[in-house]
Amino acid sequence: MRCKEHCAKSKELFGEEGESYHKWIDSYAALGYRHRLILHHKEGIEVGIQLFGEKARKHLEQHVIDDYSMNTPCIEIPTIEQLRKDSNYPEGFKFWLDSWF
Repeated sequence: MRCKEHCAKSKELFGEEGESYHKWIDSYAALGYRHRLILHHKEGIEVGIQLFGEKARKHLEQHVIDDYSMNTPCIEIPTIEQLRKDSNYPEGFKFWLDSWF
């Protein structure tokens, strides 16, 4: 989803767009969909909460769920470790993720 779409969904669900939260979590979007490996997980959401406060949690969680649900239904927000083990990511992404964390 694009930032505008995330903001519209946040407005619908939470009464505010939360644009700064969505821009922050997608700040590495220039890397393509592998940008999700940097902040789109439980630990990334916790970093966002440290930066923006607890009010950001619902926006960030919904953002991650929506992004991962584009390919397959996302029931649970993954951890970094779960992403590392996820067989849906090619080996190159696992190597890339390991080099970051």
